[in-house]
Amino acid sequence: MLTQLRHYLMIGEEYYRQSDPEIWRQSALRILTLSGLCLVGWIGIHSGWQAFSQGLYHVPLLVFFFYSLLAWILMGLRHNSRAAALIFISLIYLAALCILLFVRIPEVARMGVVFLYMAPLTMRVYFGMHAAVWAMAFNVFPFLLIAGKYEFPNILGIDITLEDSHLYISSLIFLFFNFCVPLSAFRVYRSLEENALRRKKDYQRMHRMKVMFEEIFQHYTVALIQCDSKGRIQRANLQAQTLFGSEGLIGKPLQHLLDFQTDPSPSPRRGETCKARFRLPSEEWIEVVVEVADVRQDTLLYSLRDVTELKRMMHQLHEVQEKALFLRSHDHLTGLYNYEHFCNVTAERFGDTRVHFLCIRIAHLRYINHKYGMRTGDAVVRHVAEALRISAPKTCMVYGRLRGSLLIAASDTHGDIEFIRRQLPENLNIQGRELSVEYSFGLAVTRANMAPKGVQRAEMVIQQQQHILGDMPIYQEGLAEKQILRRDIEIHLRAALNAREFTTFIQPKVNSLGEIVGGEALVRWLTDKPYASPAHFIPVAEDSGLIHQIDLQVMEDTAVLVKDINAHRENPLSISFNLSPLHFLKPGIADHIDRMVERHGIRPQWLEIELTETCLMSAGDVALNELEKLKKNGHHIAMDDFGVGYSSLKLLAELPITTLKLDRSFVSGLPDNTRHTSITQTILTLGQELGFEMVAEGVETPQQLDYLKEKGCGLFQGFFFYRPMPAKDFISLCLRES
Repeated sequence: MLTQLRHYLMIGEEYYRQSDPEIWRQSALRILTLSGLCLVGWIGIHSGWQAFSQGLYHVPLLVFFFYSLLAWILMGLRHNSRAAALIFISLIYLAALCILLFVRIPEVARMGVVFLYMAPLTMRVYFGMHAAVWAMAFNVFPFLLIAGKYEFPNILGIDITLEDSHLYISSLIFLFFNFCVPLSAFRVYRSLEENALRRKKDYQRMHRMKVMFEEIFQHYTVALIQCDSKGRIQRANLQAQTLFGSEGLIGKPLQHLLDFQTDPSPSPRRGETCKARFRLPSEEWIEVVVEVADVRQDTLLYSLRDVTELKRMMHQLHEVQEKALFLRSHDHLTGLYNYEHFCNVTAERFGDTRVHFLCIRIAHLRYINHKYGMRTGDAVVRHVAEALRISAPKTCMVYGRLRGSLLIAASDTHGDIEFIRRQLPENLNIQGRELSVEYSFGLAVTRANMAPKGVQRAEMVIQQQQHILGDMPIYQEGLAEKQILRRDIEIHLRAALNAREFTTFIQPKVNSLGEIVGGEALVRWLTDKPYASPAHFIPVAEDSGLIHQIDLQVMEDTAVLVKDINAHRENPLSISFNLSPLHFLKPGIADHIDRMVERHGIRPQWLEIELTETCLMSAGDVALNELEKLKKNGHHIAMDDFGVGYSSLKLLAELPITTLKLDRSFVSGLPDNTRHTSITQTILTLGQELGFEMVAEGVETPQQLDYLKEKGCGLFQGFFFYRPMPAKDFISLCLRES
C-alpha cells in the first residue's frame, strides 16, 4: 500500500534523480491535492453535519462538489499535469468566490481571498512566468476590495454561513498553507536540490573534462590552432607554438602565418584539407597539411600536420624502389643490363631479326684481382663497361654484363660489333697504376627472340678460345658438343684425383755422350678414356684449377723418386717437374717445396722447377719473389718451351732462371729448315752468352742430335733416346747404367 502510494506521489530517490521537470510538477500537484483532500476532509464532514442540522442542505452538496473536483484531479487527470493544475487553480478561485459571496459574516468572508494568493505560484510552476504575472495582477482587485471593506451583495440569495464558519475558514487556511503547500513545496525543493547537486556534479565533471581536453589540446601530437570566424588565431597548442613560436601568435590571421598552396574554402567544413607551407628562421621550408578538425558557430579548429619528413621519407622510399627495380634488371657493379633483362630487351628491340651476339671477356682479370686486389679488378670492369656504354650506338645495340669478366653486346649489324671491338680500351690508369688490358671474344648469330641461345653460343666460343686474345671467332656447329666434352673431362678429372688414377712418368734427360743425367716428370692418366692424353686434359685442369692438385701429386712423386735413385748413385741426378702459373698468384709455393724437401731428406739441387715462357714473362711481384726464394734455396729453374712466346731480353737477363729448354717446334725442322736453324743457332748462342744450361726437347733423329751438338747444346730429350716411362722403369734404367 505504501509502495503504491509512494509511486503514485512520485517520491523516492529514483524520482528525485530524474531531470524531467514534468515528474516533479506532477508529484507536487498530487501531494498538494491529496494532502488537501485528506487534511481538510474532517472540516468538510463536520461543516456538512452542522449545515444539515441547521437545514442548509445545499452546503453538503457544495462541499461534495469541491471534493469531487479534487478527486477528479487526483484520478482522472493524473497523467495531464497542466489540465489538473488548471482545474486546481479554478477550484481555488471558485472556493474563494463562494466564501466572499455566500458567507454573511464580512470578516470571515474576506478571509476567503487568502486562497487566491496561492494562484500565482501555481501558475508559475505549470504555465510559466507570464501567466503568474497575470494572476498576480488580477489578485490586486480582490485585495483592494477587501482593503476597502467592501461588502459583496448576495445576488443569488444563497447563504452558507454556519455557526463555526470562522473556525472552518481559519482551519482551512491553516491546514492548506501550513501543511499542503509546504509538503508540495518540499517536493519541488527536493527535486531542485537534486537538480542543483546534479548540476554541481555535471559542472565538476565538465571542469575535469575541460582540464583534460585542454591537456589533450596542448599536448596533442599535431599542431592545433583555434581561430575565430574571421580567421584570427585565438589559441594554439604547444606543438603549434613550437612550430611558429609563441610570440605574436595570438590575434594573428592564419593566412598571414601560412603560405597556402591551395586556396582554403570560404565556408570550411569539417574534414576538409589543404596544403600549405611556412618558412623557418633558418630559411628552411616546412610543408604542412591543414585540416579543419572542428567547426563551431564562431570558432574553427585547425590541425596542422608536418609532412616534410614524411615527404622526404616517401621520396627516399621512391628512390629505394627505383633502385631496387634498377638492380633487379641491371648489374650492380657496372650498371649494364643483367643477363635476364639483356635477353628481354634484345627480344623486344629486334624481334625476329637475326642478331650478332658478341661476348667479351676481360683477360687475366683473376690475375689482376690477386695481384692488385678486388677493388682494382672491379675498377677495370667498370671502366671497360663505361667504354662500352659510351661507344655503343644507343638505338641499334643492347649491352650487358653476364658475370665476372664477361660482358655481352647485341646488334643487328656486324659493323657495330667491329666498331665496339675497336673502341675497347687497351690501357687503363687505375689509381695511378698503368694496366694493360687484353680481351678475348666470342661471336654468335641467332634470332633476337632466341637471345638466351645466342648468349650461350657466344659464351661457348669464348670459353673454347679463351687463350687466343684479340681474335673474334664465330660460333660453329658442334661447339656445344665440345663444351659438353670439356665438362665431362672436368668431372672425370675430379673423380680421377679422388681415385688416384694419375701417375708420374719420367722422360730421361741425357748429355752429349748419351748418359742419363736427369729427367723430366710428366703426369699420365691411367684410363682408357679417349681424352687421357695430357694435350686434352691439362688445359681443362688449368681452367678448372684442378692442375694445382695434380702438380702437388707429381711433385711428391718426384721427391720420392729422386731420393730412391740418388741413394744408389755416386753422381746424383736431378729431375724437373712442371708448375702451373696458378701456384704463383699468391705467396707460399716456395715454402711448400722447402718443407717437402726437408720432409723427404733430399737436396734442393735434385729438384728442378720448369715454368713456361709465357708464365715467366708475365710474372708479377709475387711470382718473382717466390722464384728468387726457390733459387736461393738451391733449386734450378728452367724456362720451358723457350722461343714460342714473346720474351723480353731485359727480363730474360733479370729472371732467376738457370736453364733454357729449346722448344720441340724448332728442333723438328733441323737441320734442313734454314729458318729453324737460324733461330735455333741464335737461341743457343744467346743462352750460352747468358750462362744458361741449354736443353733441346723433341730430339728424334741422329741429324738433329749432330746439329745441336755442333752448335753447343749440352743436354737432350726426345724419342731418339728414350720415351717417357713409368717411374719404376726409370729407376731400373738408372741402376743398370750406374
